[in-house]
Amino acid sequence: MENGPQNIGASTRRPNPLRSIQVTVVDLSERGENGEIRLTDHKTGKNRTELGMVVGKGEVLQPVLYSLAVEAVRKAPVKESRLSFCTAVGGYSERSVAMDQQSREAGLRVLRMIDISIRDGFLPPAPKEDGCNWCEFASVCGPYEKIRMKRKASEPLEQLVQLRNMR
Repeated sequence: MENGPQNIGASTRRPNPLRSIQVTVVDLSERGENGEIRLTDHKTGKNRTELGMVVGKGEVLQPVLYSLAVEAVRKAPVKESRLSFCTAVGGYSERSVAMDQQSREAGLRVLRMIDISIRDGFLPPAPKEDGCNWCEFASVCGPYEKIRMKRKASEPLEQLVQLRNMR
């Protein structure tokens, strides 16, 4: 941040008006002298994000959702939210998301999709191509999810398809 950032401690357990999410810890929250807030989430894994991503096809939600939660709690806008891949595995790289109106709308759209899925009780395993290769929960689904996925009707998964098309 310009002229030296100040850590403003974004850890919170206060009730959140965005009832779908509860942020308990943001790794780093900075406020510049001009009052703008920048959030950083430190990552230890490989950077698989794409340039220009906002919600990363529904796979990289932390920058936008953390920003929405911090804005709701702090009543102040977040200018930027970033992922800092702070290890050799991550290439000491970072991916930033500018928190503009488009980013906020994308985050709220994702939250609505999640809310509808929970309300309808429809959260099917529906991995993307090669998604099981990186999934931490593959042992829960077992080795045949790819085969089961091919048998599923595509119409009920339309909302998921829309999410996967969001940059």
